[in-house]
Order: sequence, then structure tokens, then C-alpha cells
Amino acid sequence: MPRLGIITGLESEARCFARWQGDCQLDIARSGADSARASILAQAMASSGCDGLVSFGLAGGLHPDLHCGDLVLPETVICGSAVRPVDEGWRDRLFRRLGTEFNIMGGAIAGSYTLAGSPEEKAALRRETGAIAVDMESRAVAGAGLPFVVVRVIADTHDKAIPDWATNVVGADGKVFPVAVVKAIFANSGSISRLFGMATENRKATTVLRRVATLVQGDFGFA
Repeated sequence: MPRLGIITGLESEARCFARWQGDCQLDIARSGADSARASILAQAMASSGCDGLVSFGLAGGLHPDLHCGDLVLPETVICGSAVRPVDEGWRDRLFRRLGTEFNIMGGAIAGSYTLAGSPEEKAALRRETGAIAVDMESRAVAGAGLPFVVVRVIADTHDKAIPDWATNVVGADGKVFPVAVVKAIFANSGSISRLFGMATENRKATTVLRRVATLVQGDFGFA
């Protein structure tokens, strides 16, 4: 039985596999919006005998044609000056399986150590890398030395901002701390309307993620 390692940032992303009934064993780890922690987890999965890795979860859009809820299956991950290709055959099998239900965009995804929160930061990253989206876990998966793929759904588009304090309300286990959210709201009252917008976008994108998890059950397209 193949054994796959799944790296997510948030608990809500990992919960997409709560009822997994597939033919693969899944090792699921949450990095909690911490790229360095994601690297540690990915290396541990590689050392423990996983056959392949998946970067799974939400992403920020950089390409203007990407909308909230769109599915991205990148061909490459940009990690600073390095460009690392996903496993081509594995991605092709996923594309065929998921393409019957979703319009999928390919291209490059930028692996970032920090949150690309403002439209200006996203635009600069797009100019510098040519990437269509950005996340904080894919660079860790790409650097672990195993076959890998990236499965990401756009939450915040290229023109939407994420407040700087957003990552501070997420724990190392990927859980969002409600008390920290309330404190951040009071400390940043001007971000309240954007917070409600983010909540709506995350719900929409996570619904798509759950559907993707359902469709890939079996072997996740690995075999």
C-alpha cells in the first residue's frame, strides 16, 4: 500500500481527509502557517518512509484570472532562485481525474517563507517569479527529495489583502485561536470588514478542497 505525506497549513484543510477511505495510507501534518515548520515536517515524512508528498490547501492568487474557489495544479514550485518540478505523471493523473469537474490552472506556484498579504506584495511577487499563486507549504514539500504534487484552491485573489496579524492567530497545530482573533479585531478595528470577507472566501475555498479530497480518494492519483 502506498504511503503519502500530506502537508497542510491549517486544521480546516487537514479535516478534508477526516473520512478517508482510500487505498493509500495518509500521514497528515499541519504546519500552522509556518514555512520552517513545514520543512521539518516534510523532511520527517521523507525519513519515515513516505513514497510521495502532497502540498494541499488554500493559496493566494497572483494571476488576475484566478478567482476564489479556483483549483490550481502547478507544474513547478519556485523556491527563491530554484525551480522544482512536480512529478509530471502524478500531476497528469490528478489533472485527468479532477478536470472532469473543475477548470484547472497550471503554471508555477511561489513558495514563500512569509505571508504575501497585500495586493502590492502579490503584484511584486508575480512580476519577480511569473507565478500564478503563492503559499507557505509547497516549498517545503518540493525540497524534501520525494516525488510530490501541489493541490491548491485559491482563497484570496490578487487584489485582496490579508491583514498582517492573520498568521498570529494560528497555532503550530494549524488551529485558529478564537480569543486571539477577537483581540486582533479590537486592536485592528479597520480590518473588520476585510475579516468578514476573508471568512466568506475561506468557506468557499474550503468547500472546493473537501470536494477535491472526495474525488481523489483511492490512491490520490499516485499509483
